[in-house]
Amino acid sequence: MQARELEIAQVIDAIHQQMAEYGITINDIQDDNQRRIGKRRRRPAKYRDPQTGSTWSGRGRPPLWFDRQKEEMFVIR
Repeated sequence: MQARELEIAQVIDAIHQQMAEYGITINDIQDDNQRRIGKRRRRPAKYRDPQTGSTWSGRGRPPLWFDRQKEEMFVIR
């Protein structure tokens, strides 16, 4: 097992050397999709349960306390 760890360490060192030689950064290597995932922002709450104070952004599956018939009652203003 130690031989494998040594081999991995040598490969990582070689990668670091090549990155320095060519001026490559981690951001250059990352896929565009990976960069976008990290930049997702949390949506602000639109609705609040008056009894518990729980909130919901209005996206995804509605919580059990939310009733579309009485939507105006839950809107955060």
